[in-house]
Amino acid sequence: MNKRENGLDLLRIIAAYLVVSLHVCTFERNLVSDLGELNFNYHYFMFIRQITTSAVIVFIMLSGAFVLKASSTKDIGTFYKKTWKKLGIPTVIFSFFYWLFNAFVYWKTGIYGLAYGIEDLTYTQALLFQGISFLKGIPSEHMWYMYTLIGLYLMAPFVALGKEKTGEAGFKKIAFIVCIWGIIDALVNPSSLFWGIGYCAQLLGVFMMGYVVHEWALERKGKNGLGCFLIVLATVITAVEYFIFLAIRDNSTLFSYVTPMAPYNLILVIASLVYVAGFTIIDIKKDFGYLSLLTFWVYLLHPAIMMVLFLIEEAAFKVPYLEIGNSSPFLIGTGNSILVYVLSFVFGHVIEKCSSGKK
Repeated sequence: MNKRENGLDLLRIIAAYLVVSLHVCTFERNLVSDLGELNFNYHYFMFIRQITTSAVIVFIMLSGAFVLKASSTKDIGTFYKKTWKKLGIPTVIFSFFYWLFNAFVYWKTGIYGLAYGIEDLTYTQALLFQGISFLKGIPSEHMWYMYTLIGLYLMAPFVALGKEKTGEAGFKKIAFIVCIWGIIDALVNPSSLFWGIGYCAQLLGVFMMGYVVHEWALERKGKNGLGCFLIVLATVITAVEYFIFLAIRDNSTLFSYVTPMAPYNLILVIASLVYVAGFTIIDIKKDFGYLSLLTFWVYLLHPAIMMVLFLIEEAAFKVPYLEIGNSSPFLIGTGNSILVYVLSFVFGHVIEKCSSGKK
């Protein structure tokens, strides 16, 4: 059994909160973006959006770090069976659930009616619109990651076998080239099919670099001063990218090429690599293994919990669904983020215990 890396378990837990906050604070972020006033609320919600992009990249890198290291990955048949059980089945189940559930919520709250300019939108029409997104790999806004991750896992055995042939030194060079190549391709040829080989290939280098930087950091394990410095450095790099975003936010041409809030943004990829290195190096005694395990369910569950919470708040406080958080963005957005995060862990724990009991 592989020894757990407490630092990376902690990183997963932090990254999970950032992803939850990203989705929970959508209304508040849209509000401050529309107002455009550079006040506290604007910087708070837009910087969360920025650093959350790094969190998603971190998840991809951590998957690469462990999948490409495991010798079992090279056994294609066995690895694919485990991938289907671990990722494929939950993805299929939650995809169909979110197709039905999101269509209902978007229909009931009038989101699709506003988006498509249809006043008397029916649930059947909402299912059709949501079904089109489903075919692209986004039955819900967060599910793109699951489809992309499955694509990367399908490539993983061949990458692992290639690593064995090239050796560690050769693999580092190839990973770097594929990473830069993928970033450039994503900028000039963006893909909207999240399960397609094009989008997965664009992020393959990020997946591979996760392994490279993790191995580099393991050689420096226990140098806590270095680890803390790298974590601070990664945050500074993210802040630099945020200032770039502020400088170009009104320039649509530059914004489309720099894409400051995409998982193939070069500066945020660098920041994510530094985060992974820093959290790998620091020696943390506290065991976060079980909570880290639950972050998988947190990711899948949190949008459903969020939407149910918003529907309850809409009924309880007589506030339109699309305006929740507008009266006090910071307090409501942060409070709801924490509540959804905690509830996601609770329900994730229940699912984990139920699934473990069936084994």
